[in-house]
Amino acid sequence: MKQTCAFIHRDEEAVSAAIGTVLLFAGVLSIIGVMMATMIPVINELQGSIERSDMASQMFDLSVEIDQLAATGMPGDHSDAILHGIEGKFNWQNIHGGVWISASWHDGSSLRLDDALDLDRRIDVRHPTGEVAVICFDDMRLGSTIDSHYRIPAIEGRLVVSPDSGLAQSQGPMKITYQADGEETLATIADHEIWSTQTSGVAESWLSLDSPAQVLLLKADGGTTLMQPQSTNPATGEGRAWRIPLLAGHNEVTMVSRQSMEIDWRTSEQEGSTIIVEVDAFHEEGTTWQQEWDVSENTLLTIQSSTDARLLFSHDSVQTGDIALGSTFWPGNSGSMLAKTFQPPGIDGTVIMHNPSQSAVTVRWGTGATSVAAGSTAVASWPPQGTVSPELKAEDPINIIWSSGSLADGAERTGLDIIPANDTGAASGHSHYMEVSNHSTVFHAQVAGVVSRWSDHSENITRTSSHSNSITSLTNLGSAVNLTADVEEDGLRVLVEMGDVGMLSIPHDGQQRCRYIGIRASGWISTVLPWEELDTGTNTEAELAWAEGTHPASIEIKVLGSQGDENFAVLSTAWAMHAPRLVYTFSSSISGLEVAMRAGAVVTNHPEVKPSIIKSPIDRSGPGPRFAVTIPIMTPSQGSDKGVGEFDVELELLQRISLASASAHEVRRGWDGPYGTALAASVSKDLRYSEDWTAAPLRLDMLNDYKGWVPNPSMDSSETIFHAQGEGIQFSLQVSLVSCTLDGI
Repeated sequence: MKQTCAFIHRDEEAVSAAIGTVLLFAGVLSIIGVMMATMIPVINELQGSIERSDMASQMFDLSVEIDQLAATGMPGDHSDAILHGIEGKFNWQNIHGGVWISASWHDGSSLRLDDALDLDRRIDVRHPTGEVAVICFDDMRLGSTIDSHYRIPAIEGRLVVSPDSGLAQSQGPMKITYQADGEETLATIADHEIWSTQTSGVAESWLSLDSPAQVLLLKADGGTTLMQPQSTNPATGEGRAWRIPLLAGHNEVTMVSRQSMEIDWRTSEQEGSTIIVEVDAFHEEGTTWQQEWDVSENTLLTIQSSTDARLLFSHDSVQTGDIALGSTFWPGNSGSMLAKTFQPPGIDGTVIMHNPSQSAVTVRWGTGATSVAAGSTAVASWPPQGTVSPELKAEDPINIIWSSGSLADGAERTGLDIIPANDTGAASGHSHYMEVSNHSTVFHAQVAGVVSRWSDHSENITRTSSHSNSITSLTNLGSAVNLTADVEEDGLRVLVEMGDVGMLSIPHDGQQRCRYIGIRASGWISTVLPWEELDTGTNTEAELAWAEGTHPASIEIKVLGSQGDENFAVLSTAWAMHAPRLVYTFSSSISGLEVAMRAGAVVTNHPEVKPSIIKSPIDRSGPGPRFAVTIPIMTPSQGSDKGVGEFDVELELLQRISLASASAHEVRRGWDGPYGTALAASVSKDLRYSEDWTAAPLRLDMLNDYKGWVPNPSMDSSETIFHAQGEGIQFSLQVSLVSCTLDGI
């Protein structure tokens, strides 16, 4: 049988076609892959550019709204906006720096800061034109969720709180939290109301307030105290406006100025106006105005003066009309409690001259004079016969104490008071000395910082105390209180109660923490902030520390030194403020890009992570050497959202606080954070039109065709100086607190 064989025929063309198709497809995929690898960064960059451009315009518009609200709005005013995010995320950052501004009050003074806002305890100052004798720090308590905390000594009496609001302050109800004897009391009072409670005196207590206030502690029937103005002259501590709680009983208000003054006052039922003219006399004399009020219930008194003045308040609850209760330390003309020149009140009373030094001091006034032995006191009936109230001048720095009664000697004084420190002339320091009154006397020492190691020389024992624990009241001190704290640690604030009556205006806990420096240097001077150092520096840790007062969100820094005859005159003042940033973060060809807004500026690091300024902060300069700036500090409310998407934005002006309005010889501004150099360059961009600057850059002495901000001390500095061609600057500075609520749609 015949067999048949089958052969498979291979189609070479078909195989080649299949292989070609596969290779072609692989090639196409490769080309697509290469194209994608090349195009994705471009697409991402375009996406980032769109996000940056879109958000920059939105942030710019929102910043304009904030500037208008901050500069011209009234507390309680609102503004609304909408923020549309694309794929980026909205967030808040608290720890990426802020802004500081310094002003020098005397010719030749200059103040610069370094490391003021880095959340540790170290701070550097540079004041190359003279000795830095003392530096004082005040926690300014700026922020929508930052309360002011008052440390109430263990004194049995009555605590009185009255809102200190004005047209530029919050008009809403004040929230009060009072913690005493293991119990917490919550209260709310309106702008025109006064709150009071009894203090047991068993232990220290704490008072927390969410807006500015006058806080008085009264023992028994009342006393006399120096009241703080609503806004102070930073060079002297004087003011022009007060809100005083007139308490049921007899009240006296005494205003003292070195110039003629026009006074307007108002209560809920009465108002008046008075002009006091300075007397033309051979000896320098000031002006004094006094008014009495007898009221059956507590009411508020508002007073305004046309010139800088100091205000003395006396109260007697039994309505006898004979105020002879208590006494108070009276500041010198420079604002220091340890001074050579004073302007005492021109009313009947007693001036007690206290000499804390180790040598005798001669004191003169008008045609009178006396010698005050070392470590002792002398008294003089006031005012001297035939005068209104002459200036009192001492050869060396002394304290003077004002008493409205007639006293035979200084040991007869009564009242509640804060003993000025010998080394600083301020409310706190490292050395305190005062003769003990003949009346029962108790001293209450408080740590003005974190930790203090101090000695009571009557017992020759060294103790270590912390801010979180109260110090046992001191009673067995012999003839004088003599406390010395270790200069390597923080200082003390020492309160004293003498006799059965008295009244004291209590500063908040973070106010006037001072340290003696005693250094003359052309370079940087390093010192320590009297607050805790933050360990991790996270947003949450910073917010908690600012709220509790363990580290400040904003600091006022005063440099004291010799000026004229005074040893502790305020030479310069600086204000350093953390400025929370509203940040929109997004990605481009690289990650970590942002558009952010803080303190009136809109900034970005796109493209290529290069800091640039979209909108500079607004400054207002007028004819002549005038310069005014309003810094908007925008903080998130407790209910503010964050994240991705679209948000309704509600802005509310909480407070507008005047920090300075005086003639300055130099004004500087510095920016902390990644955009400092760019901001400094942005605000001084008009320098490019100056021929003098082009010919001789950085030569301020030759810059005669330009007034405004100049980068200083170098071209790439984050600091600027306001150049006024050698003239004095009428300088005004205010801060507006704006609450921001982001509500996701």
